[in-house]
Amino acid sequence: MSLRTNPIPASAMLTLALALSACGSPDSWLGEQPALVGQIDAWSRGSGFTLQASALQLQPLTMTEVASAPIDDTGHFSIVLPRGDAITSVLTMQHMDSSKIPAGCTGTFNSTPADFANTVVTFSAVSGATSLSVILSNGHARDGGSPQIVVGFTYVDREVTQTGDLTCSAGPSGGSPSRGTTDIHWKAGWNQEVITLTTGSDGSALNSSLTTSPPSEEVKWTAK
Repeated sequence: MSLRTNPIPASAMLTLALALSACGSPDSWLGEQPALVGQIDAWSRGSGFTLQASALQLQPLTMTEVASAPIDDTGHFSIVLPRGDAITSVLTMQHMDSSKIPAGCTGTFNSTPADFANTVVTFSAVSGATSLSVILSNGHARDGGSPQIVVGFTYVDREVTQTGDLTCSAGPSGGSPSRGTTDIHWKAGWNQEVITLTTGSDGSALNSSLTTSPPSEEVKWTAK
């Protein structure tokens, strides 16, 4: 299929930030051209909707549709993610310099190799002018007292291992430091990662854990 460029929704920026910086397991590897089969929870919009997968590209900053599949009247779908040779144009070259820790942060971060290309995809249910964000999560808000779990989908052009543990100071408004741990083991092709977000008791500290282990059974596809 041809690749179609679309505006970037705010939710895609969160997915990018998480997936580009994500305990690892071979079970996270989906393959070179996997089919994602699922059902959108509590789907009540009937037939006529299409599930679109869009890849996030950094240079230039765009969303490009790379796959689509029909959603039936019960919310079931089966969408095939494209092979790497079909999405070369939307891959972003990455250079991870382990010696450069972000300003305001302390800790360690390592990437092997330092250079690779990748992209992440987000999903939408589309019918005419109606577009709903579709995510695989446990449905919790991260400020609701329970961890928010979101599953992301990333393509990489080679095997990549990243590990890190960073603590970053609060911003000018104050609050508690935030901590992020990274333990990625991506294989070449499509991979899934599990992002767990929690906040401190004062609601200001965002702590993140990014893992390529299989998601828990409590996650489900939702559309909003």
